[in-house]
Amino acid sequence: MKKDNNSARVEKAMSELEGLVTDFSASIANGTIDPEKFISISEIESRMMSLRKQTHEVYDNLLQTIVNEADEREIIRKKKLNTSRKE
Repeated sequence: MKKDNNSARVEKAMSELEGLVTDFSASIANGTIDPEKFISISEIESRMMSLRKQTHEVYDNLLQTIVNEADEREIIRKKKLNTSRKE
Protein backbone atom coordinates (compact mmCIF):
# COMPACT_ATOMS: atom_id res chain seq x y z
CA MET A 1 0.00 0.00 0.00
CA LYS A 2 2.76 2.46 0.92
CA LYS A 3 4.54 1.69 -2.32
CA ASP A 4 1.38 2.68 -4.21
CA ASN A 5 1.08 5.88 -2.16
CA ASN A 6 4.71 6.72 -2.88
CA SER A 7 4.25 6.04 -6.59
CA ALA A 8 1.22 8.33 -6.67
CA ARG A 9 3.11 11.03 -4.78
CA VAL A 10 6.08 10.77 -7.14
CA GLU A 11 3.78 11.03 -10.17
CA LYS A 12 2.03 14.05 -8.65
CA ALA A 13 5.36 15.73 -7.86
CA MET A 14 6.68 15.03 -11.34
CA SER A 15 3.53 16.50 -12.84
CA GLU A 16 3.90 19.56 -10.64
CA LEU A 17 7.55 19.93 -11.62
CA GLU A 18 6.68 19.58 -15.29
CA GLY A 19 4.06 22.31 -14.90
CA LEU A 20 6.54 24.63 -13.21
CA VAL A 21 9.11 24.14 -15.96
CA THR A 22 6.49 24.53 -18.69
CA ASP A 23 5.26 27.77 -17.13
CA PHE A 24 8.84 29.03 -16.82
CA SER A 25 9.61 28.16 -20.44
CA ALA A 26 6.45 29.87 -21.64
CA SER A 27 7.17 33.00 -19.62
CA ILE A 28 10.69 33.24 -21.05
CA ALA A 29 9.43 32.58 -24.59
CA ASN A 30 6.69 35.20 -24.21
CA GLY A 31 9.16 37.68 -22.77
CA THR A 32 11.58 37.31 -25.65
CA ILE A 33 9.25 37.26 -28.67
CA ASP A 34 8.21 40.89 -28.86
CA PRO A 35 11.07 43.44 -28.83
CA GLU A 36 8.67 46.00 -27.36
CA LYS A 37 7.97 43.78 -24.33
CA PHE A 38 11.38 42.15 -23.98
CA ILE A 39 12.13 41.03 -20.42
CA SER A 40 15.40 41.98 -18.81
CA ILE A 41 18.22 39.65 -17.81
CA SER A 42 17.49 40.45 -14.17
CA GLU A 43 13.85 39.40 -14.68
CA ILE A 44 14.99 36.13 -16.28
CA GLU A 45 17.35 35.53 -13.34
CA SER A 46 14.56 36.33 -10.89
CA ARG A 47 12.28 33.83 -12.61
CA MET A 48 15.05 31.22 -12.57
CA MET A 49 15.59 31.73 -8.84
CA SER A 50 11.87 31.40 -8.26
CA LEU A 51 11.76 28.19 -10.31
CA ARG A 52 14.69 26.76 -8.35
CA LYS A 53 12.97 27.57 -5.06
CA GLN A 54 9.68 26.06 -6.18
CA THR A 55 11.26 22.87 -7.53
CA HIS A 56 13.35 22.51 -4.38
CA GLU A 57 10.19 22.77 -2.28
CA VAL A 58 8.41 20.13 -4.36
CA TYR A 59 11.35 17.71 -4.09
CA ASP A 60 11.85 18.45 -0.41
CA ASN A 61 8.18 17.88 0.44
CA LEU A 62 8.08 14.66 -1.57
CA LEU A 63 11.22 13.22 0.00
CA GLN A 64 10.20 14.26 3.51
CA THR A 65 6.83 12.57 3.10
CA ILE A 66 8.43 9.36 1.84
CA VAL A 67 10.92 9.29 4.71
CA ASN A 68 8.21 10.01 7.28
CA GLU A 69 6.11 7.14 5.97
CA ALA A 70 8.90 4.60 6.37
CA ASP A 71 7.78 1.94 8.83
CA GLU A 72 10.71 1.99 11.22
CA ARG A 73 9.26 -0.76 13.39
CA GLU A 74 9.16 -3.11 10.42
CA ILE A 75 12.73 -2.23 9.47
CA ILE A 76 13.94 -2.81 13.03
CA ARG A 77 12.02 -6.10 13.25
CA LYS A 78 13.58 -7.34 10.01
CA LYS A 79 17.04 -6.24 11.13
CA LYS A 80 16.67 -8.07 14.44
CA LEU A 81 15.40 -11.16 12.66
CA ASN A 82 18.28 -11.01 10.20
CA THR A 83 20.83 -10.49 12.98
CA SER A 84 19.49 -13.36 15.07
CA ARG A 85 19.68 -15.73 12.07
CA LYS A 86 23.35 -14.93 11.60
CA GLU A 87 24.20 -15.76 15.22
